Amino acid sequence: MPMSVDLKRFVVLSILLAVPIDAVMLLVSRFGSAQLLRDYVDTINIVPLLIGTVLLFIIVSKLSDRSLRSTTRLFAIGFLFQLAFGFVWFYYFHISDLGRMPYSGIGDFFYLGSYVLWTAGTIPYLRRYSSLMGRQSRVMLLIYSVAAAIIVYVTVGYWYDAAVTYGYTWYDTTVWLSYAVVPTICLFLLIATTLLYGYEGYGKGLLAYYWLYFLVPIIMIASADILNGFYYVVSEESVPGRLDDILYLGAYAVTVAAAYTVLRSRLEGATAVPSIEQHVLKGKEIELLEGRGHIVEDIHSNISFELFSRLMKPKEGAQPRKGFVMSRLNPEQLRQKFDLGNAQVTWITTQSGEGCVDPSRPNMLAHAVMEFFQKNKNAMVLIDGIESVIVYNDFEKALKMLEQINDFVMQYHGYLIIPINPTAFEPREKAIIERNFEVIQVPGHADAA
Repeated sequence: MPMSVDLKRFVVLSILLAVPIDAVMLLVSRFGSAQLLRDYVDTINIVPLLIGTVLLFIIVSKLSDRSLRSTTRLFAIGFLFQLAFGFVWFYYFHISDLGRMPYSGIGDFFYLGSYVLWTAGTIPYLRRYSSLMGRQSRVMLLIYSVAAAIIVYVTVGYWYDAAVTYGYTWYDTTVWLSYAVVPTICLFLLIATTLLYGYEGYGKGLLAYYWLYFLVPIIMIASADILNGFYYVVSEESVPGRLDDILYLGAYAVTVAAAYTVLRSRLEGATAVPSIEQHVLKGKEIELLEGRGHIVEDIHSNISFELFSRLMKPKEGAQPRKGFVMSRLNPEQLRQKFDLGNAQVTWITTQSGEGCVDPSRPNMLAHAVMEFFQKNKNAMVLIDGIESVIVYNDFEKALKMLEQINDFVMQYHGYLIIPINPTAFEPREKAIIERNFEVIQVPGHADAA
């Protein structure tokens, strides 16, 4: 498979930036003084990282997708924390009289904080899409987990004993041990996200390699941190050949390459949502029919909301559709989780108030949908939480409500999506509900926990 233009740009620029920076460092270490070497390493650590961080914040301003913009902002702030640590390091070694870093302090806050921010950038995607990960990816993560667990166990044990021996405070001990644990957790989540979007093929366009671009520098930084501690535990010597500095300097150079590559990519229209037809449904194409109700066998309703969001966005030259969502989730939480645009949202809840409808009154739910279709032709409606309506009523009442709503859909040429958890129904009930609806099954997703 030929390398994409973006990926080729990233690889070439990474080499062009990282190799000269590391080569100069090795030459200085071979022929220069120890002070000259320290001056070079501590200064050059800051320069590429500053450039890369600025580019990342420029990228944030150019991304239209809210979720992707939030993730890129977290990555950018993470690298900004690394930059802040670089300035703290420079201060202690070149300006202050101490001549070394304290055992724990503001530098550790920035350094460990960068890992926390990078980790936070992956969590929303793994929470929503980790169930789509294939067997090979899970095996790779298992292998990484075993290796990481061994490294963490050996390193933490050694440094804990050392901390007790030398009488470090609990705070200093915790900070020291965090350097063995936090990077391995961050790498696990970043590798998992990269496998999901890259190796599994869930990313399209920019997203095919987006996670890889930032995984490479972060894995170099984390490898240097892990290597420093683990190598000393095994050999009681520093890492040979300035390997740690090679990794750090190379990582900061690659950060520039990653940021520049993303900036040169097609940012307009970039989204972190996997393609439904190509990936989630493994090639099965979905086409919602006008004037028909659709039952989606979708436990978590993720696919249903993604279908709804897609249809809310009009094709070029077409008028935007009006959308209406009824859900058991709080409207504020629902909008944070899904891109609903300007869709009207009603909360299915026993609480009273504007924008709420009682699940024990299915006639009111049906009336709300009918009123919406009367005002908005060719509109979209999604009803999430039909199971709760059945709980508060009997099955027959809920079924009657669904049939009434389906009649409105046909009369006003609208679109209706109703996600259900197929395991929540008896086979007979499920068959009756689906009898007059188009049924969309999500292979491997509906059964995911």
